[in-house]
Amino acid sequence: MVLKDRNNRGHLIRNMVLFARLLRRSGVDVISANVIDLLQAIQYLDIRCRQDFKNAARTILVKKHQHNSLFDELFDLFWTIDRSELLSADLGSILQKFQNSEESSVISMDQQDEEIDPGEDSELENIERSKILTYSYKEVLRNKDFSELTPSELVQIKRLMEQMDWKLAQRLTRRRIAGSAKIYLDLRRTLRDSLRQGGYPVSLRWRRKKLKRRPLVVLCDISGSMESYTRLLLRFIYVVSNGLDKVEVFTFGTRLTRVTHHLRHRHIDRALNETTRSIKDWAGGTRIGETLKTFNYVSARRFLSQGAIALIISDGWDCGDISLLEKEIARLQRSCQRLIWLNPLLGSPRYEPLTRGIQAILPHVDDFLPVHNLASIEYLGFLLENIGQQKSLREQRNSKMFKQSKACQSRQEIGSIILRMREILVDLEKWRAEKKKVVLATVVKAYGSAPRPLGAKMAISSTGDITGSVSGGCVEGAVVEEALEVMKSGESKLVKYGITDERAWSVGLSCGGEIEVFVELLHW
Repeated sequence: MVLKDRNNRGHLIRNMVLFARLLRRSGVDVISANVIDLLQAIQYLDIRCRQDFKNAARTILVKKHQHNSLFDELFDLFWTIDRSELLSADLGSILQKFQNSEESSVISMDQQDEEIDPGEDSELENIERSKILTYSYKEVLRNKDFSELTPSELVQIKRLMEQMDWKLAQRLTRRRIAGSAKIYLDLRRTLRDSLRQGGYPVSLRWRRKKLKRRPLVVLCDISGSMESYTRLLLRFIYVVSNGLDKVEVFTFGTRLTRVTHHLRHRHIDRALNETTRSIKDWAGGTRIGETLKTFNYVSARRFLSQGAIALIISDGWDCGDISLLEKEIARLQRSCQRLIWLNPLLGSPRYEPLTRGIQAILPHVDDFLPVHNLASIEYLGFLLENIGQQKSLREQRNSKMFKQSKACQSRQEIGSIILRMREILVDLEKWRAEKKKVVLATVVKAYGSAPRPLGAKMAISSTGDITGSVSGGCVEGAVVEEALEVMKSGESKLVKYGITDERAWSVGLSCGGEIEVFVELLHW
């Protein structure tokens, strides 16, 4: 069949270009050459035969088998029109309708995308300018931080989470079952089968160890510092607990709460509502050491048997006893097969594990991973499925290559103090050459989850210049005021900064720790 009506042919070309654009924005690799091939192919088809046109389009435009179902859905939605009117139809409005829809998880578009003008002739040129393919909206969502999601994007992420399939690694049990691998001889089956051969064991039967999935224990931080991530992470935990057997879920802030039975509800929204109502310390303070001690003494023996995997979701901010935290995290690590710590702040490229809480737990965790977007959750699923094939941080540290002596560790501590001093040396030399008065503030003691380690320094000049940091921005303003007073009086002073958990969020110091800062005037 050859199209002779020039106007109708132009309308068909435009609609096919729009359909190709829709496929690209849904994640199907379609280039301009594929559209041209399809235009040439329809000259040999009866264009009014819908199935022939659909088969030809699928053959030319779809390259991966997993995209076939997506293509069928988009084709039926886009070309929903009577066959006799297919040549003269203007389908640009359909694409606009899909762009503005927040209900479709397949073809949801960005609200700031350009509107399609039916009268423009430059659409094909714009598509060719995009080279091979445009961005996939799902790919953008996969790598976007949970705390930055818009309400419509949050709906998309929730749907994508519910579609994820979770599998846990298996372990070898002591029980043996029939198998083909020649590992353990099965004497009972061998003797029984030999009766058919007159008592001669002509063929030997074998057994192997039975495989069983490992239990999973999840402890999720629901304190105030985790509030922007908690609700979405609870939805993720619901999907995991309903997709796997032997999953136990606990939440902690200032107390430990078991919420496994609430998350077993059939409806996800009702399950999450019951879970939040049962948690008494929602968006409060954090005492990780005390809650881990409660878990270790009350629930660990019951739930951490059979090679269980422990999963802790927390940013590590702790206002409790750091020595207790280090003791209990070490105890928990010895009780489970694998200890994985998920930190949503780890996804930031500027993140540094400087708080005392994080520094206390790092030597005892097997894996320290981010959990700030959908891509990080997908990697977690891969890790849990291949737990026996992935080498943990603990195994790497215990290898000969990573073992260090006590003397080497002490040298590293001294080197870190020198490194923190070097951060401000350049500015100090400059101010000294300019003959400015300089006050030096140094962290000499730290309690709880302090933002900066011991030896952290900050210098303030007489002209108001500042270099270094003692708290990562929490109390710098107060330190500057103390420094100006020392600059006037010339007398050094020791200042203590610390607030209670109740005032933490109003002041802006989310960790609840305490530090002592020594402020002194430098004499050139």
